[in-house]
Amino acid sequence: MSGFYKAALFLSLISSQIAQAQWVTQSVGFTGPKSIQNVSAPDANIAWLSSNEGFPFVLARDFARTANGGTSWNTGVVGTDNNLYINGIYAFDALNAWACMANLADTGGYIYHTSTVGQNWVRQDSAIFHNRPVFVHFWNADTGICIGNPYQNYFEIYTTKDGGADWEALPEIQMPGALDEHFLSPASVFVFDDQIWFGGNTQGRIYYSDNRGQEWSIIPFPEDVVSYVAFRDTIGFGAFIDPANNNSQLYKSLDKGQSWTKLNATNLTDPYRMAFIPGTPGTLISTGLDNLMISNNWGESWDLLQGPSSNPSALYPAIAFVDNAHGWLGGQVNSSSQGGVYKYTGPALEVPGLEFENATFRIYPNPASGSMTIELNTERSLPVTAQLMEISGKIAGTWNFISGAENILYPVSLEGIQSGIYILKLSIGDAISFNKLIVK
Repeated sequence: MSGFYKAALFLSLISSQIAQAQWVTQSVGFTGPKSIQNVSAPDANIAWLSSNEGFPFVLARDFARTANGGTSWNTGVVGTDNNLYINGIYAFDALNAWACMANLADTGGYIYHTSTVGQNWVRQDSAIFHNRPVFVHFWNADTGICIGNPYQNYFEIYTTKDGGADWEALPEIQMPGALDEHFLSPASVFVFDDQIWFGGNTQGRIYYSDNRGQEWSIIPFPEDVVSYVAFRDTIGFGAFIDPANNNSQLYKSLDKGQSWTKLNATNLTDPYRMAFIPGTPGTLISTGLDNLMISNNWGESWDLLQGPSSNPSALYPAIAFVDNAHGWLGGQVNSSSQGGVYKYTGPALEVPGLEFENATFRIYPNPASGSMTIELNTERSLPVTAQLMEISGKIAGTWNFISGAENILYPVSLEGIQSGIYILKLSIGDAISFNKLIVK
């Protein structure tokens, strides 16, 4: 079964509800000025975040935590070493979090863990980095990974199976080589289920693992620098941001990054991080150093959003959505009672009640060669339009028919359609569904 959503109403909800006062400012208690750099939220009530000092940034050890949806926050610092700063933070629950800490010279670092709501942080000394650790993630209370910048031509990667009591360095034989001048940023690393992608200044290479970082392969990227990546299953995005002028180029993949197509997203300026919104069909929010953008069509087009601030050019370098109704933005902290963290409080980013609960459809075979069949039952007569779209958005074929209370088998000829990966857009009445289709 597939969920269908009314396109016009969906667009209205996305473009207006977020823009019009759907964010609540939460004062975390930091003394300003600070900038929130990382937000990790395991559910709608729990969030941990880290910050830098001042504008421009001064690296810092400050963190904040809430367990009641942001009604109240407690703050503190990670560890006691003033020569370290937080480069990445991962929250598992209200009690437990991990932080990867780099030294100010970016020549080493450690992993810290708290199980006491941040009151005490313990350095896990089985992982000692020789370069800057960048990203930490846990799949459960025991299994985690921490990724650092290259040392002696290999990225430093540690994994654990016991919550960090024992971190094991990934053997070089399991890791493709790197150059010492390669470097990562937290935004250039992304985890979806057991899969990991990371880029950075990696000379047109993305490193990919499908088994929680135990083995890696290299997949090509069209630009020398991968500024950030974001994936949902097979569909993902990679961006290059030119630091000279903040111009960006966005690329899209339908096969886990094995191939990329350039998107004409000229109005997506200065992106910093991107987040898929869970519970929505292909909706993403991109945060930037001077904007907040949204796409509801898998990144094909983007609209500028009025963010939490009345200033449309406010700073939002961090984002975390846990579902389609709860999320946080990290911004600028001016004082202990002004700004910094914003929680989304608007309606769910979907149209509730518009699923045809008893509707079913299938597209087969998939992959298809020469022809395919759309099998559909909507319990009532509705006009149906099927459009086969290339990744670029170009329409490769259009077919129209009528659904009904009984199963309708609609054969579709793919004669003349070139082999490749496509999106099949089904418009049923005034509802829409997007589906991946491979044509051989």
